Amino acid sequence: MTGSGAFEFSSPAYQADENGGYAYVTIRRTGGTSGANADGSGDIFIQFATSNGTAVAGVNYSSVATNVDFPMGEVLETIQIPVMDDFVITPGLTVNLALSNPTPPAGVGDQTTAILTIVNDDAAVSFSSVNYSVPKNTATGVGTINVIRQGSTSGSCTVDFATTYNGTAVAGVDYYPTNSTVTFNAGESNETVQVPIINNGIPEGNRTVTMQLANAVGALVYAPSNATLTIIDTVFAPGELSFATNSYSVVKGNTNVYLTVVRANGSSGAVAVNYNTVPGTATPGLNYQTTSGTLTLNDGAVSNTIAIPIVDNNLVRARSISPLCCPTPRAGRPWCLQPMRW
Repeated sequence: MTGSGAFEFSSPAYQADENGGYAYVTIRRTGGTSGANADGSGDIFIQFATSNGTAVAGVNYSSVATNVDFPMGEVLETIQIPVMDDFVITPGLTVNLALSNPTPPAGVGDQTTAILTIVNDDAAVSFSSVNYSVPKNTATGVGTINVIRQGSTSGSCTVDFATTYNGTAVAGVDYYPTNSTVTFNAGESNETVQVPIINNGIPEGNRTVTMQLANAVGALVYAPSNATLTIIDTVFAPGELSFATNSYSVVKGNTNVYLTVVRANGSSGAVAVNYNTVPGTATPGLNYQTTSGTLTLNDGAVSNTIAIPIVDNNLVRARSISPLCCPTPRAGRPWCLQPMRW
């Protein structure tokens, strides 16, 4: 065809997988195939160059700048652009392509710029959250754990899931240990693992199960690769109140003596108990201040303290307060403090 023609990209957009080795870009000549010489012989050259879009030269691809040779009669030429796998999960990264300065009398066509997209093929698996929870009395009998895949879903990959023993839950009492291989087929980005929960009827407070992901094949392991499943205690047990010990002592010069009340065998709900002092050999107002009141333990609390003011009367004698009783309407019996001496 007479005339040297015009040069342009065959498409406004190209793409290549980042592990494909090369991207292939086609330049075409339209409107003539003659060379630069008067008799139509000779070659025509057009400058081709890449530049960074979101991709970075030397990291995601190798820069190419060259004069593309079109011999007489040639209408298509293909450029190879080396692409690199950066092993980082990203969206598709772009490279700018440009044509310029054809050998006269050739010109340029309408499509002198184009975009090359380097498609991410890296994938990573992780837990969808650091924390999961399940009621102890769940109807399904299992805690459901979501494992997700980020990045490319074009292929398949696997990762090992396991419960570990770093939590407060006891294997065989609160849950059954679980080990499995999670498989993501092509196109899948979410999978679940089920951890069997034991509704043991024991009031023991919330318990935790630790879990981890490891040994991924066809993907990387991203954070969070460790997570915690909390088994929420649903057994209502207000517990039983008592003094922490049956004998307390205090140095006379101290301002107060503090008595610890503990709650055992359950900590559900807020509970309250009345208390008051009863004289022993110690005299109210002379050795201590008469004290009474109501002690409250909030939901989940397992201890609280009672403060009894002590009077420093400068008398050298050992004294005691006879049993300090804490009647509790809930249990129907008092707990008593044995004589306190100083």
